[in-house]
Amino acid sequence: MIPAPSPPGPKTPIATGSPDLRFPPETRHANDRVRAKAARLDAKIGSNLLVAAAVLHGFAIFFVLVTLKGIADAAAQRSVSWGELLYVLEQAGFLPLVVTGIFAQLFFAIVAGMGAFLLRMARRQVAIPLIVIGVVAVVFSFALFGGIVGAIGGGLMAAGGAKGRTRRPIRWADAQTTNGPPPYRP
Repeated sequence: MIPAPSPPGPKTPIATGSPDLRFPPETRHANDRVRAKAARLDAKIGSNLLVAAAVLHGFAIFFVLVTLKGIADAAAQRSVSWGELLYVLEQAGFLPLVVTGIFAQLFFAIVAGMGAFLLRMARRQVAIPLIVIGVVAVVFSFALFGGIVGAIGGGLMAAGGAKGRTRRPIRWADAQTTNGPPPYRP
């Protein structure tokens, strides 16, 4: 006996089981993996920016002190020792401002270094405080102590915090795969 031939016409595949099981497992969470990889890369870039900010805040201290000494040398038309410079700053009442500026720039450098470490350790909740402290560092550097070098360091701190901040959560529509047939609905 020969089996009867099947009737001509289009064959529709019937999906069985859960709609997610029809797709290969590697495509189900592809968007999650891509977003996680992008978030790690953003955290690494933000961390590198924060390391550069820490270095620049440390260099801002050196830059301002050398500039102050250069101004004092030019005003006195001779080489002024550091002791004489500190004595004149103390007599003029500017020594507390200079000491506060040095400690503030050290604080900004330490915060940037800690932020770089924490971003590398996937602690992205520090990003927003880093942005705020970076903006404060820019204002402080232009207004009181640090100059352009400290302001660039503050800008890098804010940029590093912005780059390392948490990405938006994945919506259900974004998590759906686009390849394959549409889900079977009876």
